[in-house]
Amino acid sequence: MVNGIPALSSAHICLGVCTYQRPQMLIRCLVAAQRLAEPIGTRLSIVVVDNEPYPAAAELVRAFSDQGRPMHYVNERRRGIAQARNAVLEKAAELRADWVAMLDDDQLVAQDWLLRMWHSARLTFADVVKSTVQFEMPEPRPAWALSEPKPKGWKLGLKITQTNGVLFRANLQGSDGSPLRFDTRFALTGGEDSDFFTRAIAYNNARMVLTPEAVAYEHLPATRLTFAAQVYRCYCSAHSGTQREVEHRGFARTAATKSVKSAGAIFKAIFALGLAPFVALSSKQSARRKVLRAGKSVATAAGIVTGLLRIGAPQPYRTIHGI
Repeated sequence: MVNGIPALSSAHICLGVCTYQRPQMLIRCLVAAQRLAEPIGTRLSIVVVDNEPYPAAAELVRAFSDQGRPMHYVNERRRGIAQARNAVLEKAAELRADWVAMLDDDQLVAQDWLLRMWHSARLTFADVVKSTVQFEMPEPRPAWALSEPKPKGWKLGLKITQTNGVLFRANLQGSDGSPLRFDTRFALTGGEDSDFFTRAIAYNNARMVLTPEAVAYEHLPATRLTFAAQVYRCYCSAHSGTQREVEHRGFARTAATKSVKSAGAIFKAIFALGLAPFVALSSKQSARRKVLRAGKSVATAAGIVTGLLRIGAPQPYRTIHGI
């Protein structure tokens, strides 16, 4: 025991999976979760939070529990991804977990994913470890699915991260010393995870790292890869990110930095659109990429402005992608 924190060699890990009306994706995710190897000297509990008004996935989770590693089922009826993630944390506290891991229901991980996450935590003395995310594209590939993220290396001193493949200490605290929880104001807007880990740094001096050793594979349905969906995602990210920054840095400082970024985004959009007709002469694919880049830049600028003005709040979590 060090400063009241259980030693890494004898800890209880709680893996949380939040789901909403995507039973087929959930099945794929839980099959992978059942196969996870436990790091030596630890024990693993799995919690599935169903964010439905009724226990839609209860039987599915019970079937997995009967066939393999026991799973805990929680029906969180209050609609919102922040509420669902908080339900994971409440269950983890009830189970007296020392660490919490989270995966999205559209993700798959290899059998050694938790081992690699655990090794990364021990290697770097991190309070929060984020796995690398690789995207699985649908086939045939949609016309606007133009690029794939490049593999990432180690990133120490991470300043912001998400919950789609993460491991963190369960004893993180809020500003008043109470257990840190996700802000329910972000229930349907997204950005609740970035806000959570920003506060983890601010109030706990949490050390966060990105590891290339552990990879979470995220399936992208075709509906997430349309031009409109990708542009809207950029708008949502810019809007929620701007509001988070106002909360933590104040309006004046945020407006000063974000205004420059917004203007830069508009310039990039104009530049990309201006090049597109010429690029199209040699490559329609490259021209399409320029147009998409322009659309994303405009959406980013719009999200910054509306985020500063606190208008036009998006609610991307009202739309379900995948089944």
